Amino acid sequence: NETSSINARGSFISDKSFLQDYSHNQQDRLNQMLTTDASFSKRWPSAKNSFTASASRTENLQNGDISYTLPRLAFSHTQSNLFTFNPQTTLKKKWYHDLTYNYNSNFLSKGSKKLQTTTGNYQKDQSLGWQHTSGLYFNSKILKYFKYNQNIQFEELWVPRYQQYTFVDSLNNTVADTI
Repeated sequence: NETSSINARGSFISDKSFLQDYSHNQQDRLNQMLTTDASFSKRWPSAKNSFTASASRTENLQNGDISYTLPRLAFSHTQSNLFTFNPQTTLKKKWYHDLTYNYNSNFLSKGSKKLQTTTGNYQKDQSLGWQHTSGLYFNSKILKYFKYNQNIQFEELWVPRYQQYTFVDSLNNTVADTI
């Protein structure tokens, strides 16, 4: 409907040499990647909210490497008044009626499976993170002609592990530590 959508696209091949053996198109014969993407989006216009969920997967047919994103989630609340002003119930607009805010949240989980040529085994890797951003804004006029704007931004990132670097004098270099 007009506030939500589902999109998907992908490709499937029975074996890695199928396109090389049977396709007459040069681009198809040279393509050695399978890609699949899917997404769902929903908007709530009256609440100024939106949400998107998506996933993707890519496979290299030559070496079997796979990379994927599952899931990618995004929520957004666009700029809104913190305190609404209703001229029918409030006699005069106060300073706090000019306060606005927004909020965004993004979650991403991605991973890969790569063939190690030295051992012949697959190495799996996965990482994820969740980011939150928000802002508080104050816009007003001074002496009817000058605009006065102030804002506060907040950003937070949640991750299960990260690298902390420390400088070591004896090595004259930095050393990474996973936390």
